[in-house]
Amino acid sequence: NATKGAATIILDSTDAQVQNKIVILCGRGNNGGDGYGVARHLANAGCNISILQLGEPTRKDAMINASICSAMQLSQATWTEDKCNNTTLFIDAIFGTGLDRTVTGVYADAIHVCNAHLSPCISLDIPSGMDCDSGLPLGCCIEAAMTISFVGMKLGFLEESAQDALGEVVITDIGCPQALLQKYSSSTT
Repeated sequence: NATKGAATIILDSTDAQVQNKIVILCGRGNNGGDGYGVARHLANAGCNISILQLGEPTRKDAMINASICSAMQLSQATWTEDKCNNTTLFIDAIFGTGLDRTVTGVYADAIHVCNAHLSPCISLDIPSGMDCDSGLPLGCCIEAAMTISFVGMKLGFLEESAQDALGEVVITDIGCPQALLQKYSSSTT
């Protein structure tokens, strides 16, 4: 549900020119799995997509969706800066809400390249590198033009420190029971 909802938002908010060369940056975990899932839906809609992996998938969701992308013969390669040439749109699926460490290495490199690029970036669930609760970057953070948040706003999104990295925040439903939303959400989310 999350990936279908995110893909629909991406398709509705972009045009054919932006959909010409979409690069999806996929991490190893569940957020990477969201990236692979969005790649499938965008490819089925006729978008030209390339998946750049920042490590082999390690979580079940990421492994399953990466395998489906392989079966669909979608372009998958290890991330390097030169593979971002001519990108018209980045989809950020590097890190999700569980990130609890400083971003370093290839992940920091990819974030810096994406932020320096002229093309916009759409983050899935949260801009990679942002602390979910404080809204602060953990070393560095994607500066998204749009963040597609699953279920609702994250607590950190309400902080002033998060505003420059979030861009427009759009919430997509993933089928969470309303009773749970009412029980666990705050009045500000």
